[in-house]
Amino acid sequence: MIAILNLELQSSADHKIGSRLLQYLAGLHDFYNQLPILSVVMYLFRCQVEMSPYIIECVDKRSVTFDYDVICLWEVESEWIVQRRIIPLYILLPATKAPHVSLLKQALGEMAQVYNRPELAYRFVWFYYILRRTDTVSEEDKRIVEKEFKMQFNYRELVQDDPIIQELFAEHEAEGEVRGEVRRIRKSILRILNARFPVLATTSQVQQAVASVQDAEKLDLILQALLLASNEQTVRSLLNLPIQGDLL
Repeated sequence: MIAILNLELQSSADHKIGSRLLQYLAGLHDFYNQLPILSVVMYLFRCQVEMSPYIIECVDKRSVTFDYDVICLWEVESEWIVQRRIIPLYILLPATKAPHVSLLKQALGEMAQVYNRPELAYRFVWFYYILRRTDTVSEEDKRIVEKEFKMQFNYRELVQDDPIIQELFAEHEAEGEVRGEVRRIRKSILRILNARFPVLATTSQVQQAVASVQDAEKLDLILQALLLASNEQTVRSLLNLPIQGDLL
């Protein structure tokens, strides 16, 4: 029987994943002339997991019960993939269940034998990204594998010739700079709050309000306004918190 596999990779929690997969299922089912669709979500890194099924119901009327498969990569045995030589999945190995260094080195070697230079560069980039982010590999083991990248496979030279990869690196670096700026301004805001309004600064409402702002420019405006704020009511207004007390 022919079926269409829809594999969704998730790097973080998403409480709307069931709804999104259902939309994909409907679209693919129609596009492929009503062929059955197998929906799978694979979580790359440890996070809150939305389990199947996705249900739409109202009171006692259930209109949809949508079953999909869930794979938590940190629960998958790395040896299972390597023993079967499923090389397209080797880029995911760092996020599997406690992969040991020798297995990761073996996977790098096998990829180098199978893929040409451009193909290998892309796969090494993803392997390296997942390695840096996963919590299933110790920091010491990460450093050992990174050394293998540099010494055995000349990782930097491998990827530097590809303009698309370099563009992705540049975008990633720019995003990192923006995130760093956002963190810096948030810390400044909290320091000012602690100095000027210490009681208010310790409340969870304020902490969450500051953490929820993602835009560096907006945070900077809040920071400047806080320097001039004369009372807690003004601070609450700046952070879109409920105003307490008598304003008259």
